[in-house]
Amino acid sequence: MKKILIFVGICALVMSMISCEKTSTDIPSDNSGVLIGSNVYETIQDAIDAAADGDTLRLTQGIYAGTNNTNLMWDGEEKHLTIMTDLRGHQQDYAIIEGNGKGAGFYFGNSFQSNADLIYGITIRNMGSDANYYNAAFYCENAEPTIQYCWVHDCGWCAVYCSHASPRIENSWFYDNMAGFILDGSSNPVLLLNSIEKSELDGVYAIDDSNPSLFNNLIAGNNRGVYLLNAKSLLVSNTIVSNTNWGVRVNSDLLSQMINCIVWANGTDLEVLSEGKLIASYTCSPIEYPDVNPDSLANIYDNPQFISSNDYHLKSVSPCLDIGNTGAVYWTEDLDGEPRIHNDEIDLGAFEWHP
Repeated sequence: MKKILIFVGICALVMSMISCEKTSTDIPSDNSGVLIGSNVYETIQDAIDAAADGDTLRLTQGIYAGTNNTNLMWDGEEKHLTIMTDLRGHQQDYAIIEGNGKGAGFYFGNSFQSNADLIYGITIRNMGSDANYYNAAFYCENAEPTIQYCWVHDCGWCAVYCSHASPRIENSWFYDNMAGFILDGSSNPVLLLNSIEKSELDGVYAIDDSNPSLFNNLIAGNNRGVYLLNAKSLLVSNTIVSNTNWGVRVNSDLLSQMINCIVWANGTDLEVLSEGKLIASYTCSPIEYPDVNPDSLANIYDNPQFISSNDYHLKSVSPCLDIGNTGAVYWTEDLDGEPRIHNDEIDLGAFEWHP
């Protein structure tokens, strides 16, 4: 934790500017309980405590707030659980975990969840703002849960914190948080097909030998996009755009790689400090840096031709169409759920153009 004290200090300075949406709101619970089969439990933690290995907990429609609906935890060495809504699919704001400006959503502190533990289709909002109390929508230390189709917003510290943790986070939306992801202590999460937007600080902040895999994400409108400090990353098919200070900043002698990305319209698009190591290929950004994104590695420097200043799909005349490296992509869909490889070719960025 000592390695994030500087970041926490910045958070403290910004606290006075946090909107009222990120303070205590005292919204009460209002739901019909949590189901395990035909059994109904009053709170999420009650259901977790009663569950057996392999059980699925289904949240009925409504708001889950207060004691036993936040700071949720279980022993991942004892049982693996699925927590989702009682829908057959997912829908924003159907089942909401409400923090009221306090605590964490899921607290996986040395609890050894694996990828078999699944959180699916839940909205988590307004978690606490004090990093000293480990508040985050998902706090992961020595844990590797799978998180899919979740919405996380208005958290006063960060959406996801990792320490020695490797969660798999897919098809989810993170916006209007103090920070999107803080990755500490040699954490190696996979972030696939997510939107990370409008963070007051960093979209993704990785330190201390962490190695996040950033695949097919939109990282947009944050104060800072991706910051790798004594960390490295593999970044493939991301659109990193309109972040106020920088798109990608590397201050690490560990080698990071960027493939099939668009990095555009940020304060500084690619900032690699003197000790930093980043090699970009098949990537669109405004300026060629010979040691970072040379022309010889199929990089381009032309305007990507987005639909508009806040719609990052590509126009039919975009120079980013059909010029990516298909061998760098193992997933089958883009951020819209459309085929990722079209006619045996792939576009740069998070969205594939289709006629």
